[in-house]
Amino acid sequence: MLYRDDWDRVKEIYKAWWNKELEYPLLQVTSPKEGVMEYRGYDGWGFLRYRDCPQKAIDIFEERCKDTYFGGESFPNLWMNLGPGSLASYFTGFLKFDGDTNTAWFENP
Repeated sequence: MLYRDDWDRVKEIYKAWWNKELEYPLLQVTSPKEGVMEYRGYDGWGFLRYRDCPQKAIDIFEERCKDTYFGGESFPNLWMNLGPGSLASYFTGFLKFDGDTNTAWFENP
Protein backbone atom coordinates (compact mmCIF):
# COMPACT_ATOMS: atom_id res chain seq x y z
CA MET A 1 0.00 0.00 0.00
CA LEU A 2 1.26 3.46 -0.81
CA TYR A 3 2.35 5.54 2.20
CA ARG A 4 2.31 2.52 4.54
CA ASP A 5 5.30 0.14 4.39
CA ASP A 6 3.87 -2.24 7.00
CA TRP A 7 0.37 -2.61 5.58
CA ASP A 8 0.36 -6.41 5.97
CA ARG A 9 0.99 -6.03 9.71
CA VAL A 10 -1.65 -3.30 10.09
CA LYS A 11 -4.17 -5.36 8.13
CA GLU A 12 -3.68 -8.28 10.55
CA ILE A 13 -4.28 -5.94 13.49
CA TYR A 14 -7.57 -4.82 11.94
CA LYS A 15 -8.58 -8.45 11.41
CA ALA A 16 -7.85 -9.19 15.07
CA TRP A 17 -9.87 -6.15 16.11
CA TRP A 18 -12.81 -7.18 13.93
CA ASN A 19 -12.72 -10.68 15.42
CA LYS A 20 -12.64 -9.20 18.96
CA GLU A 21 -9.19 -10.67 19.55
CA LEU A 22 -7.34 -7.39 20.04
CA GLU A 23 -6.61 -6.51 23.66
CA TYR A 24 -6.09 -2.80 23.02
CA PRO A 25 -7.94 -0.12 21.06
CA LEU A 26 -6.98 0.71 17.51
CA LEU A 27 -5.09 3.97 17.38
CA GLN A 28 -5.03 6.04 14.22
CA VAL A 29 -2.50 8.86 14.33
CA THR A 30 -1.68 11.15 11.44
CA SER A 31 0.67 14.10 11.36
CA PRO A 32 2.82 16.05 8.94
CA LYS A 33 5.92 14.15 7.89
CA GLU A 34 9.19 15.44 9.27
CA GLY A 35 10.38 18.45 7.31
CA VAL A 36 6.99 19.36 5.87
CA MET A 37 6.61 23.09 6.41
CA GLU A 38 3.12 23.69 5.01
CA TYR A 39 0.71 20.92 5.92
CA ARG A 40 -2.95 20.70 5.05
CA GLY A 41 -4.62 17.44 5.89
CA TYR A 42 -7.38 16.01 3.74
CA ASP A 43 -10.80 17.16 4.95
CA GLY A 44 -13.02 14.59 3.22
CA TRP A 45 -15.17 17.10 1.34
CA GLY A 46 -13.27 16.95 -1.97
CA PHE A 47 -15.90 15.03 -3.90
CA LEU A 48 -18.54 17.61 -3.02
CA ARG A 49 -16.23 20.57 -3.47
CA TYR A 50 -15.18 19.33 -6.93
CA ARG A 51 -18.25 17.31 -7.87
CA ASP A 52 -17.81 18.18 -11.56
CA CYS A 53 -14.24 16.90 -11.51
CA PRO A 54 -13.81 13.92 -9.16
CA GLN A 55 -10.27 13.35 -10.42
CA LYS A 56 -9.29 16.67 -8.84
CA ALA A 57 -10.50 15.41 -5.45
CA ILE A 58 -8.42 12.26 -5.91
CA ASP A 59 -5.35 14.25 -6.95
CA ILE A 60 -5.63 16.51 -3.89
CA PHE A 61 -6.00 13.48 -1.62
CA GLU A 62 -2.88 11.88 -3.09
CA GLU A 63 -0.90 15.10 -2.67
CA ARG A 64 -1.97 15.34 0.99
CA CYS A 65 -0.94 11.72 1.58
CA LYS A 66 2.59 12.43 0.36
CA ASP A 67 3.02 14.90 3.24
CA THR A 68 1.28 12.76 5.88
CA TYR A 69 2.81 10.34 8.38
CA PHE A 70 0.42 7.47 9.03
CA GLY A 71 1.16 6.16 12.53
CA GLY A 72 -0.42 3.58 14.77
CA GLU A 73 -3.01 1.73 12.73
CA SER A 74 -3.87 4.66 10.47
CA PHE A 75 -3.81 4.34 6.71
CA PRO A 76 -4.78 6.49 3.72
CA ASN A 77 -8.56 6.41 3.52
CA LEU A 78 -10.31 8.25 0.71
CA TRP A 79 -14.02 8.46 1.38
CA MET A 80 -16.82 10.60 0.05
CA ASN A 81 -18.11 12.67 2.95
CA LEU A 82 -21.69 13.60 2.14
CA GLY A 83 -22.63 14.31 5.73
CA PRO A 84 -24.88 12.32 8.07
CA GLY A 85 -27.94 12.40 5.80
CA SER A 86 -26.22 11.06 2.71
CA LEU A 87 -28.93 8.47 2.11
CA ALA A 88 -31.38 11.34 1.60
CA SER A 89 -29.32 12.59 -1.35
CA TYR A 90 -29.46 9.15 -2.97
CA PHE A 91 -33.25 9.00 -2.65
CA THR A 92 -34.12 12.61 -3.48
CA GLY A 93 -31.18 13.90 -5.50
CA PHE A 94 -31.20 17.09 -3.39
CA LEU A 95 -27.88 17.92 -1.80
CA LYS A 96 -26.35 21.33 -1.26
CA PHE A 97 -22.72 21.68 -0.20
CA ASP A 98 -21.61 24.88 1.54
CA GLY A 99 -17.88 25.24 0.96
CA ASP A 100 -17.60 28.14 3.40
CA THR A 101 -18.75 26.06 6.36
CA ASN A 102 -17.91 22.58 5.00
CA THR A 103 -21.44 21.34 5.55
CA ALA A 104 -23.87 19.35 3.42
CA TRP A 105 -27.59 20.15 3.43
CA PHE A 106 -30.44 17.94 2.30
CA GLU A 107 -33.86 19.16 1.27
CA ASN A 108 -37.23 17.57 0.71
CA PRO A 109 -38.23 18.11 -2.95
